[in-house]
Amino acid sequence: MKLTFRKHEVKDLSQLQELVAENAEAVEAGFRVLSTTANFGRSTVELVGLDRHNTPALIALSFTATTRRSSGWSRPTRGHSSIRSPSGV
Repeated sequence: MKLTFRKHEVKDLSQLQELVAENAEAVEAGFRVLSTTANFGRSTVELVGLDRHNTPALIALSFTATTRRSSGWSRPTRGHSSIRSPSGV
């Protein structure tokens, strides 16, 4: 599979959310977006979906990251959540 890249001018978080939702399959093969903007008390997650194994996944988006947690994504593992981040973050 040949990768292609396009530059996008993203000015706000809603544009970033839309771009990621439209290209969810490129983020992770088999990923399906179920909902956008889910509120969990005082926290908001921009995308809720299922990976190719039907495991629930949450994607939080941000333009800047102050910690690894804010730029990663969470996946439940044996009764608890773990955070995965792209390498180099």
